[in-house]
Amino acid sequence: TELFFESTRRQLFVAQRDTGTLWSVDLEAQQPSLSIVAENLGWPISLGYGRQAQRLYVTDAKNRRIWALDCRRWCSDPTVFFESESLGNFTTLAVALDGALWLGDLEEQTLRTITPEGTVGRTIYSFSGASKPGVVLPDPEPVSGASPP
Repeated sequence: TELFFESTRRQLFVAQRDTGTLWSVDLEAQQPSLSIVAENLGWPISLGYGRQAQRLYVTDAKNRRIWALDCRRWCSDPTVFFESESLGNFTTLAVALDGALWLGDLEEQTLRTITPEGTVGRTIYSFSGASKPGVVLPDPEPVSGASPP
């Protein structure tokens, strides 16, 4: 199970991996209520929220995709934001202030970015293939706000 708390709306999102279901817990209600936001999300493994776009992102490890839900008033049906068989398996997710996604790829042991438009940005960092703990990969067009750890 993956949890994400959206502090502005005081809403807790819960991704249930074994069923591919995304739940929402309304913490403002006198009696907190649980409701289904989306189903059939494959194997949701991480959640992230872009505050400017008010968009919730869900990584699907089963289908190697990232789902997006527009959550301005309530969350919309999920749409495929990004999908790739060749970029490995995204297991961690963070959303930058500019809306870019930072993805941790367990299979390839890399940190990558996806632009706010849903295209491959760059590989920020690689943990494999180096004699030291990591090697920074050069890129002439960095995503704004992204920097190596």
